[in-house]
Amino acid sequence: MKKQIEIRPFNPKDLIQITKIETKVFDQESFHPYIFLEYNKPKNTFYVAEIKNQVVGYVIITTRFPKKAKIISIAIHPNHQSKGIGSKLIKKAINQTKKQGTKKITLEVKKTNNKAIKFYKKHGFQKTKTKKQYYSDGEDALYMTKKTQPHKTNLKN
Repeated sequence: MKKQIEIRPFNPKDLIQITKIETKVFDQESFHPYIFLEYNKPKNTFYVAEIKNQVVGYVIITTRFPKKAKIISIAIHPNHQSKGIGSKLIKKAINQTKKQGTKKITLEVKKTNNKAIKFYKKHGFQKTKTKKQYYSDGEDALYMTKKTQPHKTNLKN
């Protein structure tokens, strides 16, 4: 029997589980728990993936300008990676930003993180430039972008 994955909005009660995932995935470069609460605002898209009441991943996208958004972070617990959870999360989050009128989504990823780069390319992101010594350890980042078509809304009353 396949495990049922639920994608839902972040709730502050998820913070402890998200912090554990963040530390396992990003180790020394993990966000402080307070940062997650800061991103829990209406202009942001913050979803968690849950299996049997256990949070196994999350994605945060923030709208920077009226038509531009940025993926702040996406992480899946190592025990649940390569099972399609990240794809479900990013698709749902991108669709939500499109509903908000976003035309372009950007992100930075470590130049050596081939698994993540492959994941983002699979979802339509393209490398556009390199940001030298972007990370605290001095590593370069690839700046990636994806153009989107905002969802059309029915303006009839």
